[in-house]
Amino acid sequence: MKKAINPNVIAVFLVVLMLTVWTFTLTFVSADNESNLILEFDKTEAEVGEIIKVTARVNNIKKLAGYQINISYDPDVVEVVNPDTGSTSSVIVTGDLITDSRFLPLPVLSNDKDTGLIAIGRIYINLPEYQEKGQVKETGILFETGFKILKKEKTEIKLTNERLPGGIDGTVLFDWEGKHIKDYEVIGAIQEINKLEIPTSEITPEPTPDPTPQEPTATPSLDPTSEPSLKPTTEPEGEILPLAPKLDNSTGEASVTAEIKDIMEAFNNAKTEEGIKKLVLNVERVLGAKSYVIEIPTDLLSYNDLVHKILITTEFGNIEMPSNFFSQKGVSDKIINSATVSFSIKTSDLEGLDEDIKNKIGIRPVVEIDIMADGELIQWNSPLIPIKVSIPYMPLEEPENYEFIVVWHINKGTGGIMPVTSGKYQTYPVGAVEFMTNNFGKFAVAYNYKTFDDISSYSWAKNQIEVLASKGVISGMSETTFAPGEDIKRADFIILLIKSLGLYCEFESNFSDVSPESYYYEYVGMAKELGITSGVGNNMFKPLKKITRQDMMVLTANALKIAGKISDTGNESDISKFSDKDKIASYAVEGVATLVKKGIVVGSGNIINPLGNATRAELAAIIYKIYYI
Repeated sequence: MKKAINPNVIAVFLVVLMLTVWTFTLTFVSADNESNLILEFDKTEAEVGEIIKVTARVNNIKKLAGYQINISYDPDVVEVVNPDTGSTSSVIVTGDLITDSRFLPLPVLSNDKDTGLIAIGRIYINLPEYQEKGQVKETGILFETGFKILKKEKTEIKLTNERLPGGIDGTVLFDWEGKHIKDYEVIGAIQEINKLEIPTSEITPEPTPDPTPQEPTATPSLDPTSEPSLKPTTEPEGEILPLAPKLDNSTGEASVTAEIKDIMEAFNNAKTEEGIKKLVLNVERVLGAKSYVIEIPTDLLSYNDLVHKILITTEFGNIEMPSNFFSQKGVSDKIINSATVSFSIKTSDLEGLDEDIKNKIGIRPVVEIDIMADGELIQWNSPLIPIKVSIPYMPLEEPENYEFIVVWHINKGTGGIMPVTSGKYQTYPVGAVEFMTNNFGKFAVAYNYKTFDDISSYSWAKNQIEVLASKGVISGMSETTFAPGEDIKRADFIILLIKSLGLYCEFESNFSDVSPESYYYEYVGMAKELGITSGVGNNMFKPLKKITRQDMMVLTANALKIAGKISDTGNESDISKFSDKDKIASYAVEGVATLVKKGIVVGSGNIINPLGNATRAELAAIIYKIYYI
């Protein structure tokens, strides 16, 4: 038996697969008291179509909290497959280490089939919790994978220090402080076969340098004669990981990969607030860039639960996605089967739009946001889990009332527009428009002032009606009339409530008096499923009945709680000033009191009028207030 290589050295482990008559066996140094990483092969002779199982295991590794193992192979001779099923879509079988869901294990898999390089890893993100509560295993199996024989030929499968997409340099183990573990051996003894000496070479891994601290970007000038910077000067909340993209001068594309080592270190430093960590991938501005492409591990957004958020910031726009973004139904198989995904953020033009739309957009930003897997553009719609988008913008032409700055989603095929009803201007030092969306694609910032001929006498609701109509939240009875004094139906109120709060869910049942053909079917079904309404009894909703003020307040309070906009509730003391408080139904007292306590409803003097029908003007006043909560 040959001696193990010296400590702190990672060796190239050569495995000879002679598929005719050559064979050899592997022997290892006793691991009883040694700290080592071992790659085991169940056989080294196989026919075409057979699978060689590879097991990665460790012995006596203290404080183990993660690993990445890089392996090179000849893609013309073998392909990476699942060792049990032979599938190429899920090639890893997880062992008994780094699997405790309490500490948020982040899987890493990047397989470059063209060059024959694969990175396999698994790293705990919640390291402080792991240190405090984890039962750390020091010995066990990291993973199993397989190599399917494609051709009868001698080949090599070896540990490598080559860089892989989405990975770091070389094979490395991490401790519970996120640091490299150094005091271990990688053991590989190779036996002579038919008098052919297979040399064992050694690779001394270079230490991974700490990320160079980035100098803060200069505050953009607010001088109107200079070109304003598009990047907000306020730092986003969360642990910031700076990324320096490289520019392709021929295309104007600036691309960068978020390395898993840097991601892990950032998560280790990130604060947990209300059970959630936030990581900001801050993409540095590159002079001459027309687009930014950011590649991240797919698994970073594939959790079943919301445990962290990823915010990508660029000079053209920012996108924020939750950890369970890819867990929803309908996600493309191309994304699920890809080790990494890329997000593209770029400026766009007004080609194909009609003149009226162009005039309302003017020189304001138009940004296109896309998602790609393996270089292919993925058509995306995520009805269950939206993303948050922010487009930096400094208003230069609008009047002081910025509420009429809106967001439109542009159909790239037809040139048509769809209002993004959640779009709001936020007063950062240089300004930004924020919105929630269930789609990727092209978005434009526009100025859209909308008014009606019949609302001038409703001064207490006029601005509210105009703002909501301009954003597409509510509609008039015609282009010129709103009918502010007309009573509103229960179904119509539910539609506006759901839309204004951006609520969505799937549902399987609805009220018996709500027809699938009705325009309000989907919205009422969601309201029932979410618990906003339980109907009026006997599984009935009475959608076309006029809604009373007290019912409007009850439904609004329920929806605000479900949307996470409010947490506390009112009580009878909050409505004691109203002389008609005794007319409030018992089921409605809490809902009415909650809106009064929050200042959403103020009544008329000492009158709350709970049994009166809610008008379209009152509806606009209510929706406007909850829109800005």
